[in-house]
Amino acid sequence: MNCRRLKTARDGTIFHVCNRGVLKKPIFLDDFDYHICERILGESADKYKVPLFAYCLMPNHWHLLVEAPTGEILIKMLQRFSSVHARAIRRKLNNQGTGAVYQSRFRAHAVQKNEAFFRVRNYIEKNPVKAGLCPNPEGWAWSSASPKTGKLPLASIKLWIPGAYTSKTEESWRNQIEASLFTQQPLGDFEWCKTFFSSTCAEPDLQRMAA
Repeated sequence: MNCRRLKTARDGTIFHVCNRGVLKKPIFLDDFDYHICERILGESADKYKVPLFAYCLMPNHWHLLVEAPTGEILIKMLQRFSSVHARAIRRKLNNQGTGAVYQSRFRAHAVQKNEAFFRVRNYIEKNPVKAGLCPNPEGWAWSSASPKTGKLPLASIKLWIPGAYTSKTEESWRNQIEASLFTQQPLGDFEWCKTFFSSTCAEPDLQRMAA
């Protein structure tokens, strides 16, 4: 989702955001790198009062699940997080001005406040398990699932917990989430997606929405 469309998103919209290192190169080389990034993320979310529901820092990319107070505020928070983190990496490696740290601007897709939210949160926290980095989400120190002390404070989930879940498998949800992240199309039921598109003046992918 480009910044112009993100700016027009309704206040309070949930977004799954991701970015990775240029050429898929690692952006975290040791625990200190993860710690610095986690601190910058916390400072950025606090500075712009952006609620953070889940996050995961992986060796060459990261995932966030956040709420946009407004689209413009979320953009400022993400730009601050990415730019300050990139400068920290350059200072450590002493390679200021030698090229990009991130492959491109972040990717983001809207998430409906229903089962989709909880599926995306689980997807984010299970990333290290899928990558073979740990046996369970709690085993990865650099995510919202970690039981470690001093981790980033998470926003409380409001009263939109779904009363029932769909019969779709975890694999089906994973495929749908990854498709939404790749295409930057919203994740939710058909009517909600149509409403989201009408509010952002974006072009819907009707074939994917009907899947």
